[in-house]
Amino acid sequence: RRALPAPDYGVESAGRAPRSPREEILAGLFAETLGLTQAVSIDDDFFQLGGHSLLATKLVSRIRSVLDVELAVRQIFEASTIAALAGVLDAASAARGRVVRAVRPARVPLSHAQQRLWFLQHLEGPSDAYNMPVSVNLTGPVDEDALRLALADVAARHESLRTVFAEDADGSAHQVVLGPEQIRVPLVVEHAADEATADRLMRRAAGYVFDLGAEAPLRATLVRLPSETEGTEEGPGTPEAGGGGGVAVRERSALLLLTHHIAGDAWSRGILVRDLTAAYSARVLAGAAPLWEALPVQYADYSLWQRELLGSEEDAESELSRQLSYWGETLKGLPEELVLPFDRPRPATASYEGDRVTFAFPEGLHERLTEVARDHRASLFMVLQAGLATLLSRLGAGEDIPLGTPIAGRTDDALDD
Repeated sequence: RRALPAPDYGVESAGRAPRSPREEILAGLFAETLGLTQAVSIDDDFFQLGGHSLLATKLVSRIRSVLDVELAVRQIFEASTIAALAGVLDAASAARGRVVRAVRPARVPLSHAQQRLWFLQHLEGPSDAYNMPVSVNLTGPVDEDALRLALADVAARHESLRTVFAEDADGSAHQVVLGPEQIRVPLVVEHAADEATADRLMRRAAGYVFDLGAEAPLRATLVRLPSETEGTEEGPGTPEAGGGGGVAVRERSALLLLTHHIAGDAWSRGILVRDLTAAYSARVLAGAAPLWEALPVQYADYSLWQRELLGSEEDAESELSRQLSYWGETLKGLPEELVLPFDRPRPATASYEGDRVTFAFPEGLHERLTEVARDHRASLFMVLQAGLATLLSRLGAGEDIPLGTPIAGRTDDALDD
């Protein structure tokens, strides 16, 4: 990927240069967010330059950090050029409090996301339904001791990977962050005679059931596979010349990193692999812990910030009450289940079984969809969601179509890592 040229979106800027310091800052933030090297004019459209809703969220976060103003993501769609957005900022409110390191009380509350997962475990019983496995194929020798130390390094860096959840007398729970010296991240080493056995061992490891009240929500399994042999090409050292081809032996392994969703999300997977790679490299090459900058905040700091920002449900004037009121009204009358022509009945008990179906768009469809999105000042995601809602409605689901979608949830760049 590093060898590929920077993407060319076919957009040559012919707009005006920034007219004020604010517009100059916005131009820099546009280019930074989009990964552009060329200058951005105040008339260039964020989405025509390659932006989408996730990048719009990142742009809002950067604007909050740099200019100390609060924007909604939808305002980027409504004012997608710097010239238009600069005018919107004139009426924007001051940024809400940023996530910073907080003074830890004796009892650190759960975040709302943690509380949901903790509640579900108590409602449904311990299970692997909310496990998050990441598997990595490895080629070459693996130093098990260095890997164990690297796992400890990552757990020391991220408090959420060494947090357990203690139940209170009233049935609620709070976070208990263990010290790095209090935990040992399990690394189970297995040996597989073939690919099928390795797959079975990996699936079994992914089904481990965490005890959230007693153990850290991270473990690893290393499955060692039979080595592969490869014949090297014959070159100048041919048999006639006294040389010849050889046989190369490649060691193979598969590494499964397993976390519980209460400790991370989809965004976290990339961070976990990135930080473990850095730590393992440092342990193997330098024989020491990695030298990385301290994180600006930890998850417990975010939990305290969220609770303070949203307030209490008992307070009618709190932000939490306002948002609950909004969503209660917006989702009023929502159908409990969409009426669709299912090919099999819904089971009485959830099995958590699923599948992933891949398909290809016909040639030219992506380009047409992108044109529709630009014409309606929307993202490609919005167009596809509208198409899906229309399809479900045509299949008999009515006109009130609830669709869920994952979001990164990181609206402050202090949370990115």
